[in-house]
Amino acid sequence: MASTTYPDPENEADIDVDIDVDYQESSDDSDGEFQPTRSSRSRKPRRAAARNPKTLGPNSQNSRIQKSTSSKKAAAQRRSKGDSLNPRPFGCIFAFAGCKADFPNKNEWKRHVTTQHVCLDIWICNQGVCATNDQPNEFNRKDLFTQHLRRMHTPPDAKKLVSKKSTQSLEWDGRLKQLQSECLQEKKNPPRRTICPVEGCGQVFEGANRESQKKAWDERMEHIGKHLDPVGDISEVNHQHDPFLVEWAQLEGIVEQVSTGWRLAGTGAEEDIDAIGEEED
Repeated sequence: MASTTYPDPENEADIDVDIDVDYQESSDDSDGEFQPTRSSRSRKPRRAAARNPKTLGPNSQNSRIQKSTSSKKAAAQRRSKGDSLNPRPFGCIFAFAGCKADFPNKNEWKRHVTTQHVCLDIWICNQGVCATNDQPNEFNRKDLFTQHLRRMHTPPDAKKLVSKKSTQSLEWDGRLKQLQSECLQEKKNPPRRTICPVEGCGQVFEGANRESQKKAWDERMEHIGKHLDPVGDISEVNHQHDPFLVEWAQLEGIVEQVSTGWRLAGTGAEEDIDAIGEEED
């Protein structure tokens, strides 16, 4: 058996280093030195350099995401500053009449004003025993009326098969939408004209018919909400400074004048009343 001879690591002459270099002869006849080139071995593809969002165009997706994130952060910072001054900046528009309800956000504030004071529309149930009651069930929100219909007046067949989307269930869903329209009644007319009560603003909101007046009322609430968020300074919004609102609220029986000023109608007392600041869904 032939023995294998290994190179001596102490002797550099015994170490044979195999370098894979391809040599290419120059096409000219000059006596210049040969220029070795690297072997054309397969290489792993380089990873594409990450694009810098700052260098992208203003309409790129990354740019839009950055702008959206920045705006949300800025809004959160402004809101946190406002919260530090007043965590519940949305006070009821009828605070001048004694309502002490206040809210941390615009949606709860608008719902309170719409359902507890203004009540432009109501839903009166006309189904089953509700139609024969001396005092019919009245709802100031469509979602509460719909919940009542589902809980109290859903036909037995539709109730059993509601999860299977049977024919009876689908027919009842369609009937619910019809009842939402049939049972809707107008309770009050919106104010024809109001103004922003914030000093130095005075923006006017008005409409020629009921639909345009409702739209103008919604625009007023949104406008006042912007004054309150994120400043959080309730003292600058005194709705008593809007004479059109006060006159309309008095005509519609929302507020009444007493010797000490104004109070919510039907409270039976001239002193300030306590109001619930939160509502149940």
